Amino acid sequence: MQDLISQVEDLAGIEIDHTTSMVMIFGIIFLTAVVVHIILHWVVLRTFEKRAIASSRLWLQIITQNKLFHRLAFTLQGIIVNIQAVFWLQKGTEAADILTTCAQLWIMMYALLSVFSLLDVILNLAQKFPAASQLPLKGIFQGIKLIGAILVGILMISLLIGQSPAILISGLGAMAAVLMLVFKDPILGLVAGIQLSANDMLKLG
Repeated sequence: MQDLISQVEDLAGIEIDHTTSMVMIFGIIFLTAVVVHIILHWVVLRTFEKRAIASSRLWLQIITQNKLFHRLAFTLQGIIVNIQAVFWLQKGTEAADILTTCAQLWIMMYALLSVFSLLDVILNLAQKFPAASQLPLKGIFQGIKLIGAILVGILMISLLIGQSPAILISGLGAMAAVLMLVFKDPILGLVAGIQLSANDMLKLG
């Protein structure tokens, strides 16, 4: 980026100070983010939603209801901001570190929410089949969401404190008793549902 600014200075015959260059860079990143947001949410997703509502295909309507593509679009926006931060800002500077950290936190959060939406889509579709009613799918998916949230939470905390996730994971052993106590009911419900389903002990009607 500094080379590009130097070329602009040579061509225009002016000298751009550090503050001005930073304002220009953040302006470019902001405008790009706004343009991408408008294209994705106001054009692409609105068009998709209109077609999904008009369509008779159930899976399209379920995807729209669970906002899967909305969350994927936000994830993509975070990736684009992160790429711009790496491209425009000098590595190791405070501005680059702050922007990349915020972008990566954004990506992790919306990637997790996208997975949650995908699981909800699968669950809603599965519940349309009679055979799925005999399976504890809701409990299983809640367990997957819980594990995913814990893992992403560890990654986000490790990013903020600048430490390896392995250090935080190694400390989970001491928190196991607390986690078991807090999430006792969901865990017991999941185990009971799996046992009932595996032994065919419960049926509708």
